[in-house]
Amino acid sequence: MNKSVNKKFKYGAYSTVATIVVIAVLVAVNLVAGEFDYKFDMTSESIFSLSDETEEVLKNTDADVKIYTLFGAKDSDTVISRVEQVLDLYRLADSNISVENKDMYLYPDFASSYTSEDINVDKNSIIVQCGDKFKVINYSDYYDSRGNFNIEEYVTGAIQYVTSQVEPTIYYVTGHGEAEPENYALLDQQLKLNNYSVESINLLESDIPDDCTMLFITMGAKDYSEEEAQKVKDYLTADGRALIIVSGIDSSTHPGLCSVIEEYGLEAMSGYVLEGDESRYMAGTPAAVLPEINAHGITSDIIDSGYSMLAYMTQAFKESDVKKQGLVIEPLIASSDTSFIKNAQNTSFNKEPGDIEGPFALAYAVTDSGYTDTSHTTKVVVSGAYSMLIPDYDMYVNGSGTTFIMNAVKWLDDNSLSVNIRSKRLDSGTFTVSDGARTKIQVFSWAVIPGTLFLCGFIVWLGRRNG
Repeated sequence: MNKSVNKKFKYGAYSTVATIVVIAVLVAVNLVAGEFDYKFDMTSESIFSLSDETEEVLKNTDADVKIYTLFGAKDSDTVISRVEQVLDLYRLADSNISVENKDMYLYPDFASSYTSEDINVDKNSIIVQCGDKFKVINYSDYYDSRGNFNIEEYVTGAIQYVTSQVEPTIYYVTGHGEAEPENYALLDQQLKLNNYSVESINLLESDIPDDCTMLFITMGAKDYSEEEAQKVKDYLTADGRALIIVSGIDSSTHPGLCSVIEEYGLEAMSGYVLEGDESRYMAGTPAAVLPEINAHGITSDIIDSGYSMLAYMTQAFKESDVKKQGLVIEPLIASSDTSFIKNAQNTSFNKEPGDIEGPFALAYAVTDSGYTDTSHTTKVVVSGAYSMLIPDYDMYVNGSGTTFIMNAVKWLDDNSLSVNIRSKRLDSGTFTVSDGARTKIQVFSWAVIPGTLFLCGFIVWLGRRNG
């Protein structure tokens, strides 16, 4: 009996000591961890982590940046709490950044020095300031039009704006029936986030200004005149940059605009690209092409994210047989070898005799360093996927079209200022399914799974019946 009691006492003592040791270790770990400010973001969209783009911006920023928040001290808004956590990441990532809250109830006059006819500073706004430059981020900017959390885009863009000495301007060419730039709402928002000014220019009425960072060219009902086309060519030859996104043009309908593209070794192919492989299109239409994405600086983060791109009613381009030396021509997206081209008058989605067979390149990046002075470089991006500009189409592929365009702007601008930080979804993202994959999923869920369950049940029933 005594041995049994001693044994129980011995094991009880061991258990007590082990428990005390474990508790002591946990306390010690917590005390040590408390000296550091490490946090782990377990969200699928990394909502509470700064992107690589932001980290790069902060690494290249040496100026002192002050971030003022106008939050109510006693507010329990979950959105504000989330924003405070993100702003804290900026403070931890860069010692030159300070974050200070100015409750408008306690500091009623603070916002007045930042308010003007064009700028409203309301409760829950954020003010980012460096020296005399500042930018205001309003509460309405915390989420984009699709409900995605995009505070990081605005804060990083504001830091770039207040610390930069350069204010790049993109000139949007008009006068041919083009849609106005504000019609491309998502792209317009992204350009402003990256501190680009967008101005319109009519080449018949004025020359291209010296402050032009790049030209943004889309198609219109009317063609470029010879004078307009020559202005674009002269601008590009002098270290110019151009983003050209068109569809439905060719040398017979738009010889002026096509002559600009042809200067850089590309020819527009008449008609629209259709896909013959149902795994390479979506929405039940072969015109909604899911192109192959080639590795390039413009496309790298789209590939890394695993997103698809959508090219609806897109136009193909090909390299010219005869072109000037020194051009580096890189295809960015392409259709499959089962694709084919239909002319605009042929509404059939079926491949027919005489149709031109793919694959086709749908977008190119062209670099021209063929000058006497090789320090000069011209860059042009040409795309026939005009649907990338339309938010209603781009939303089906998680905004990858807008990402492509912003990355193209960044590449054209020699990666100087532009960053493209993807908005972070608080829910699950869009899952893009091709028509071929959808058919397989339907067969599997409607036939294979129920059939397997029925067969298993029948085998169990048969076994019990015979047993």
